[in-house]
Amino acid sequence: MMDRFAALGLETELKCYRQGFRDGCNVEATLPGADRRTLVLFTAHLDSVSNKGADDDGSGSATLLETARLFAAQGTPKKSIRFVAFDQEELGLIGSKAYANALAPEAPAGENVAAVFQMDMTGYDSDNDGAVHAMDCGRADSLPLTRMIAATNTDLRIGLKIAEACTNRSDHASFWNKNIPATIVSESFFGNDGNRCYHQKCDTISLINVPYMTKIAKLVTNAGWRYMDSLR
Repeated sequence: MMDRFAALGLETELKCYRQGFRDGCNVEATLPGADRRTLVLFTAHLDSVSNKGADDDGSGSATLLETARLFAAQGTPKKSIRFVAFDQEELGLIGSKAYANALAPEAPAGENVAAVFQMDMTGYDSDNDGAVHAMDCGRADSLPLTRMIAATNTDLRIGLKIAEACTNRSDHASFWNKNIPATIVSESFFGNDGNRCYHQKCDTISLINVPYMTKIAKLVTNAGWRYMDSLR
């Protein structure tokens, strides 16, 4: 992950932590913007549950890398863009909690995270209906993110279908707990097409719907860029 980020010319760093009784390391890569203090984050988690983890969360990690590649090709953005791959999500959002704690307002770095676009399980669509979740759980601070995702899907005719859902079972919740706007974009896990190999040995690449995952990468990248451009 670090090698791929570095090859894109991003400022890449391994951010190790102790969170409670857990030690781990997140991977961070930054594309500096004209405004270096305001950040828009794109995130996914690295770990799996004693399996190959092709969908959970190899798909999210691959989508994160593709998002980084697309952003890096566009030159200097208006705001700084940061890509973070979290460790130990499956153990209770450990890595993202440590990361969000370090971004609290009292942190000496003083960085302002304007938004977080989390990608978790983006590759399973066995019925090819293009359903995807973009969640805000009714939070006023995060509603602009999901509205931008829906508008981008419509305006660019990406062809996905937004399916309503709400969960705090992924790394976006660590930022909600710090009152940082965040959303999670994922396959229709809470719809009628949940991955039958979730947390099972059969979570292999044979399950991945690549055209569907490509559409999600396009959606998140464009929605994130448009949201960044809307910031003052």
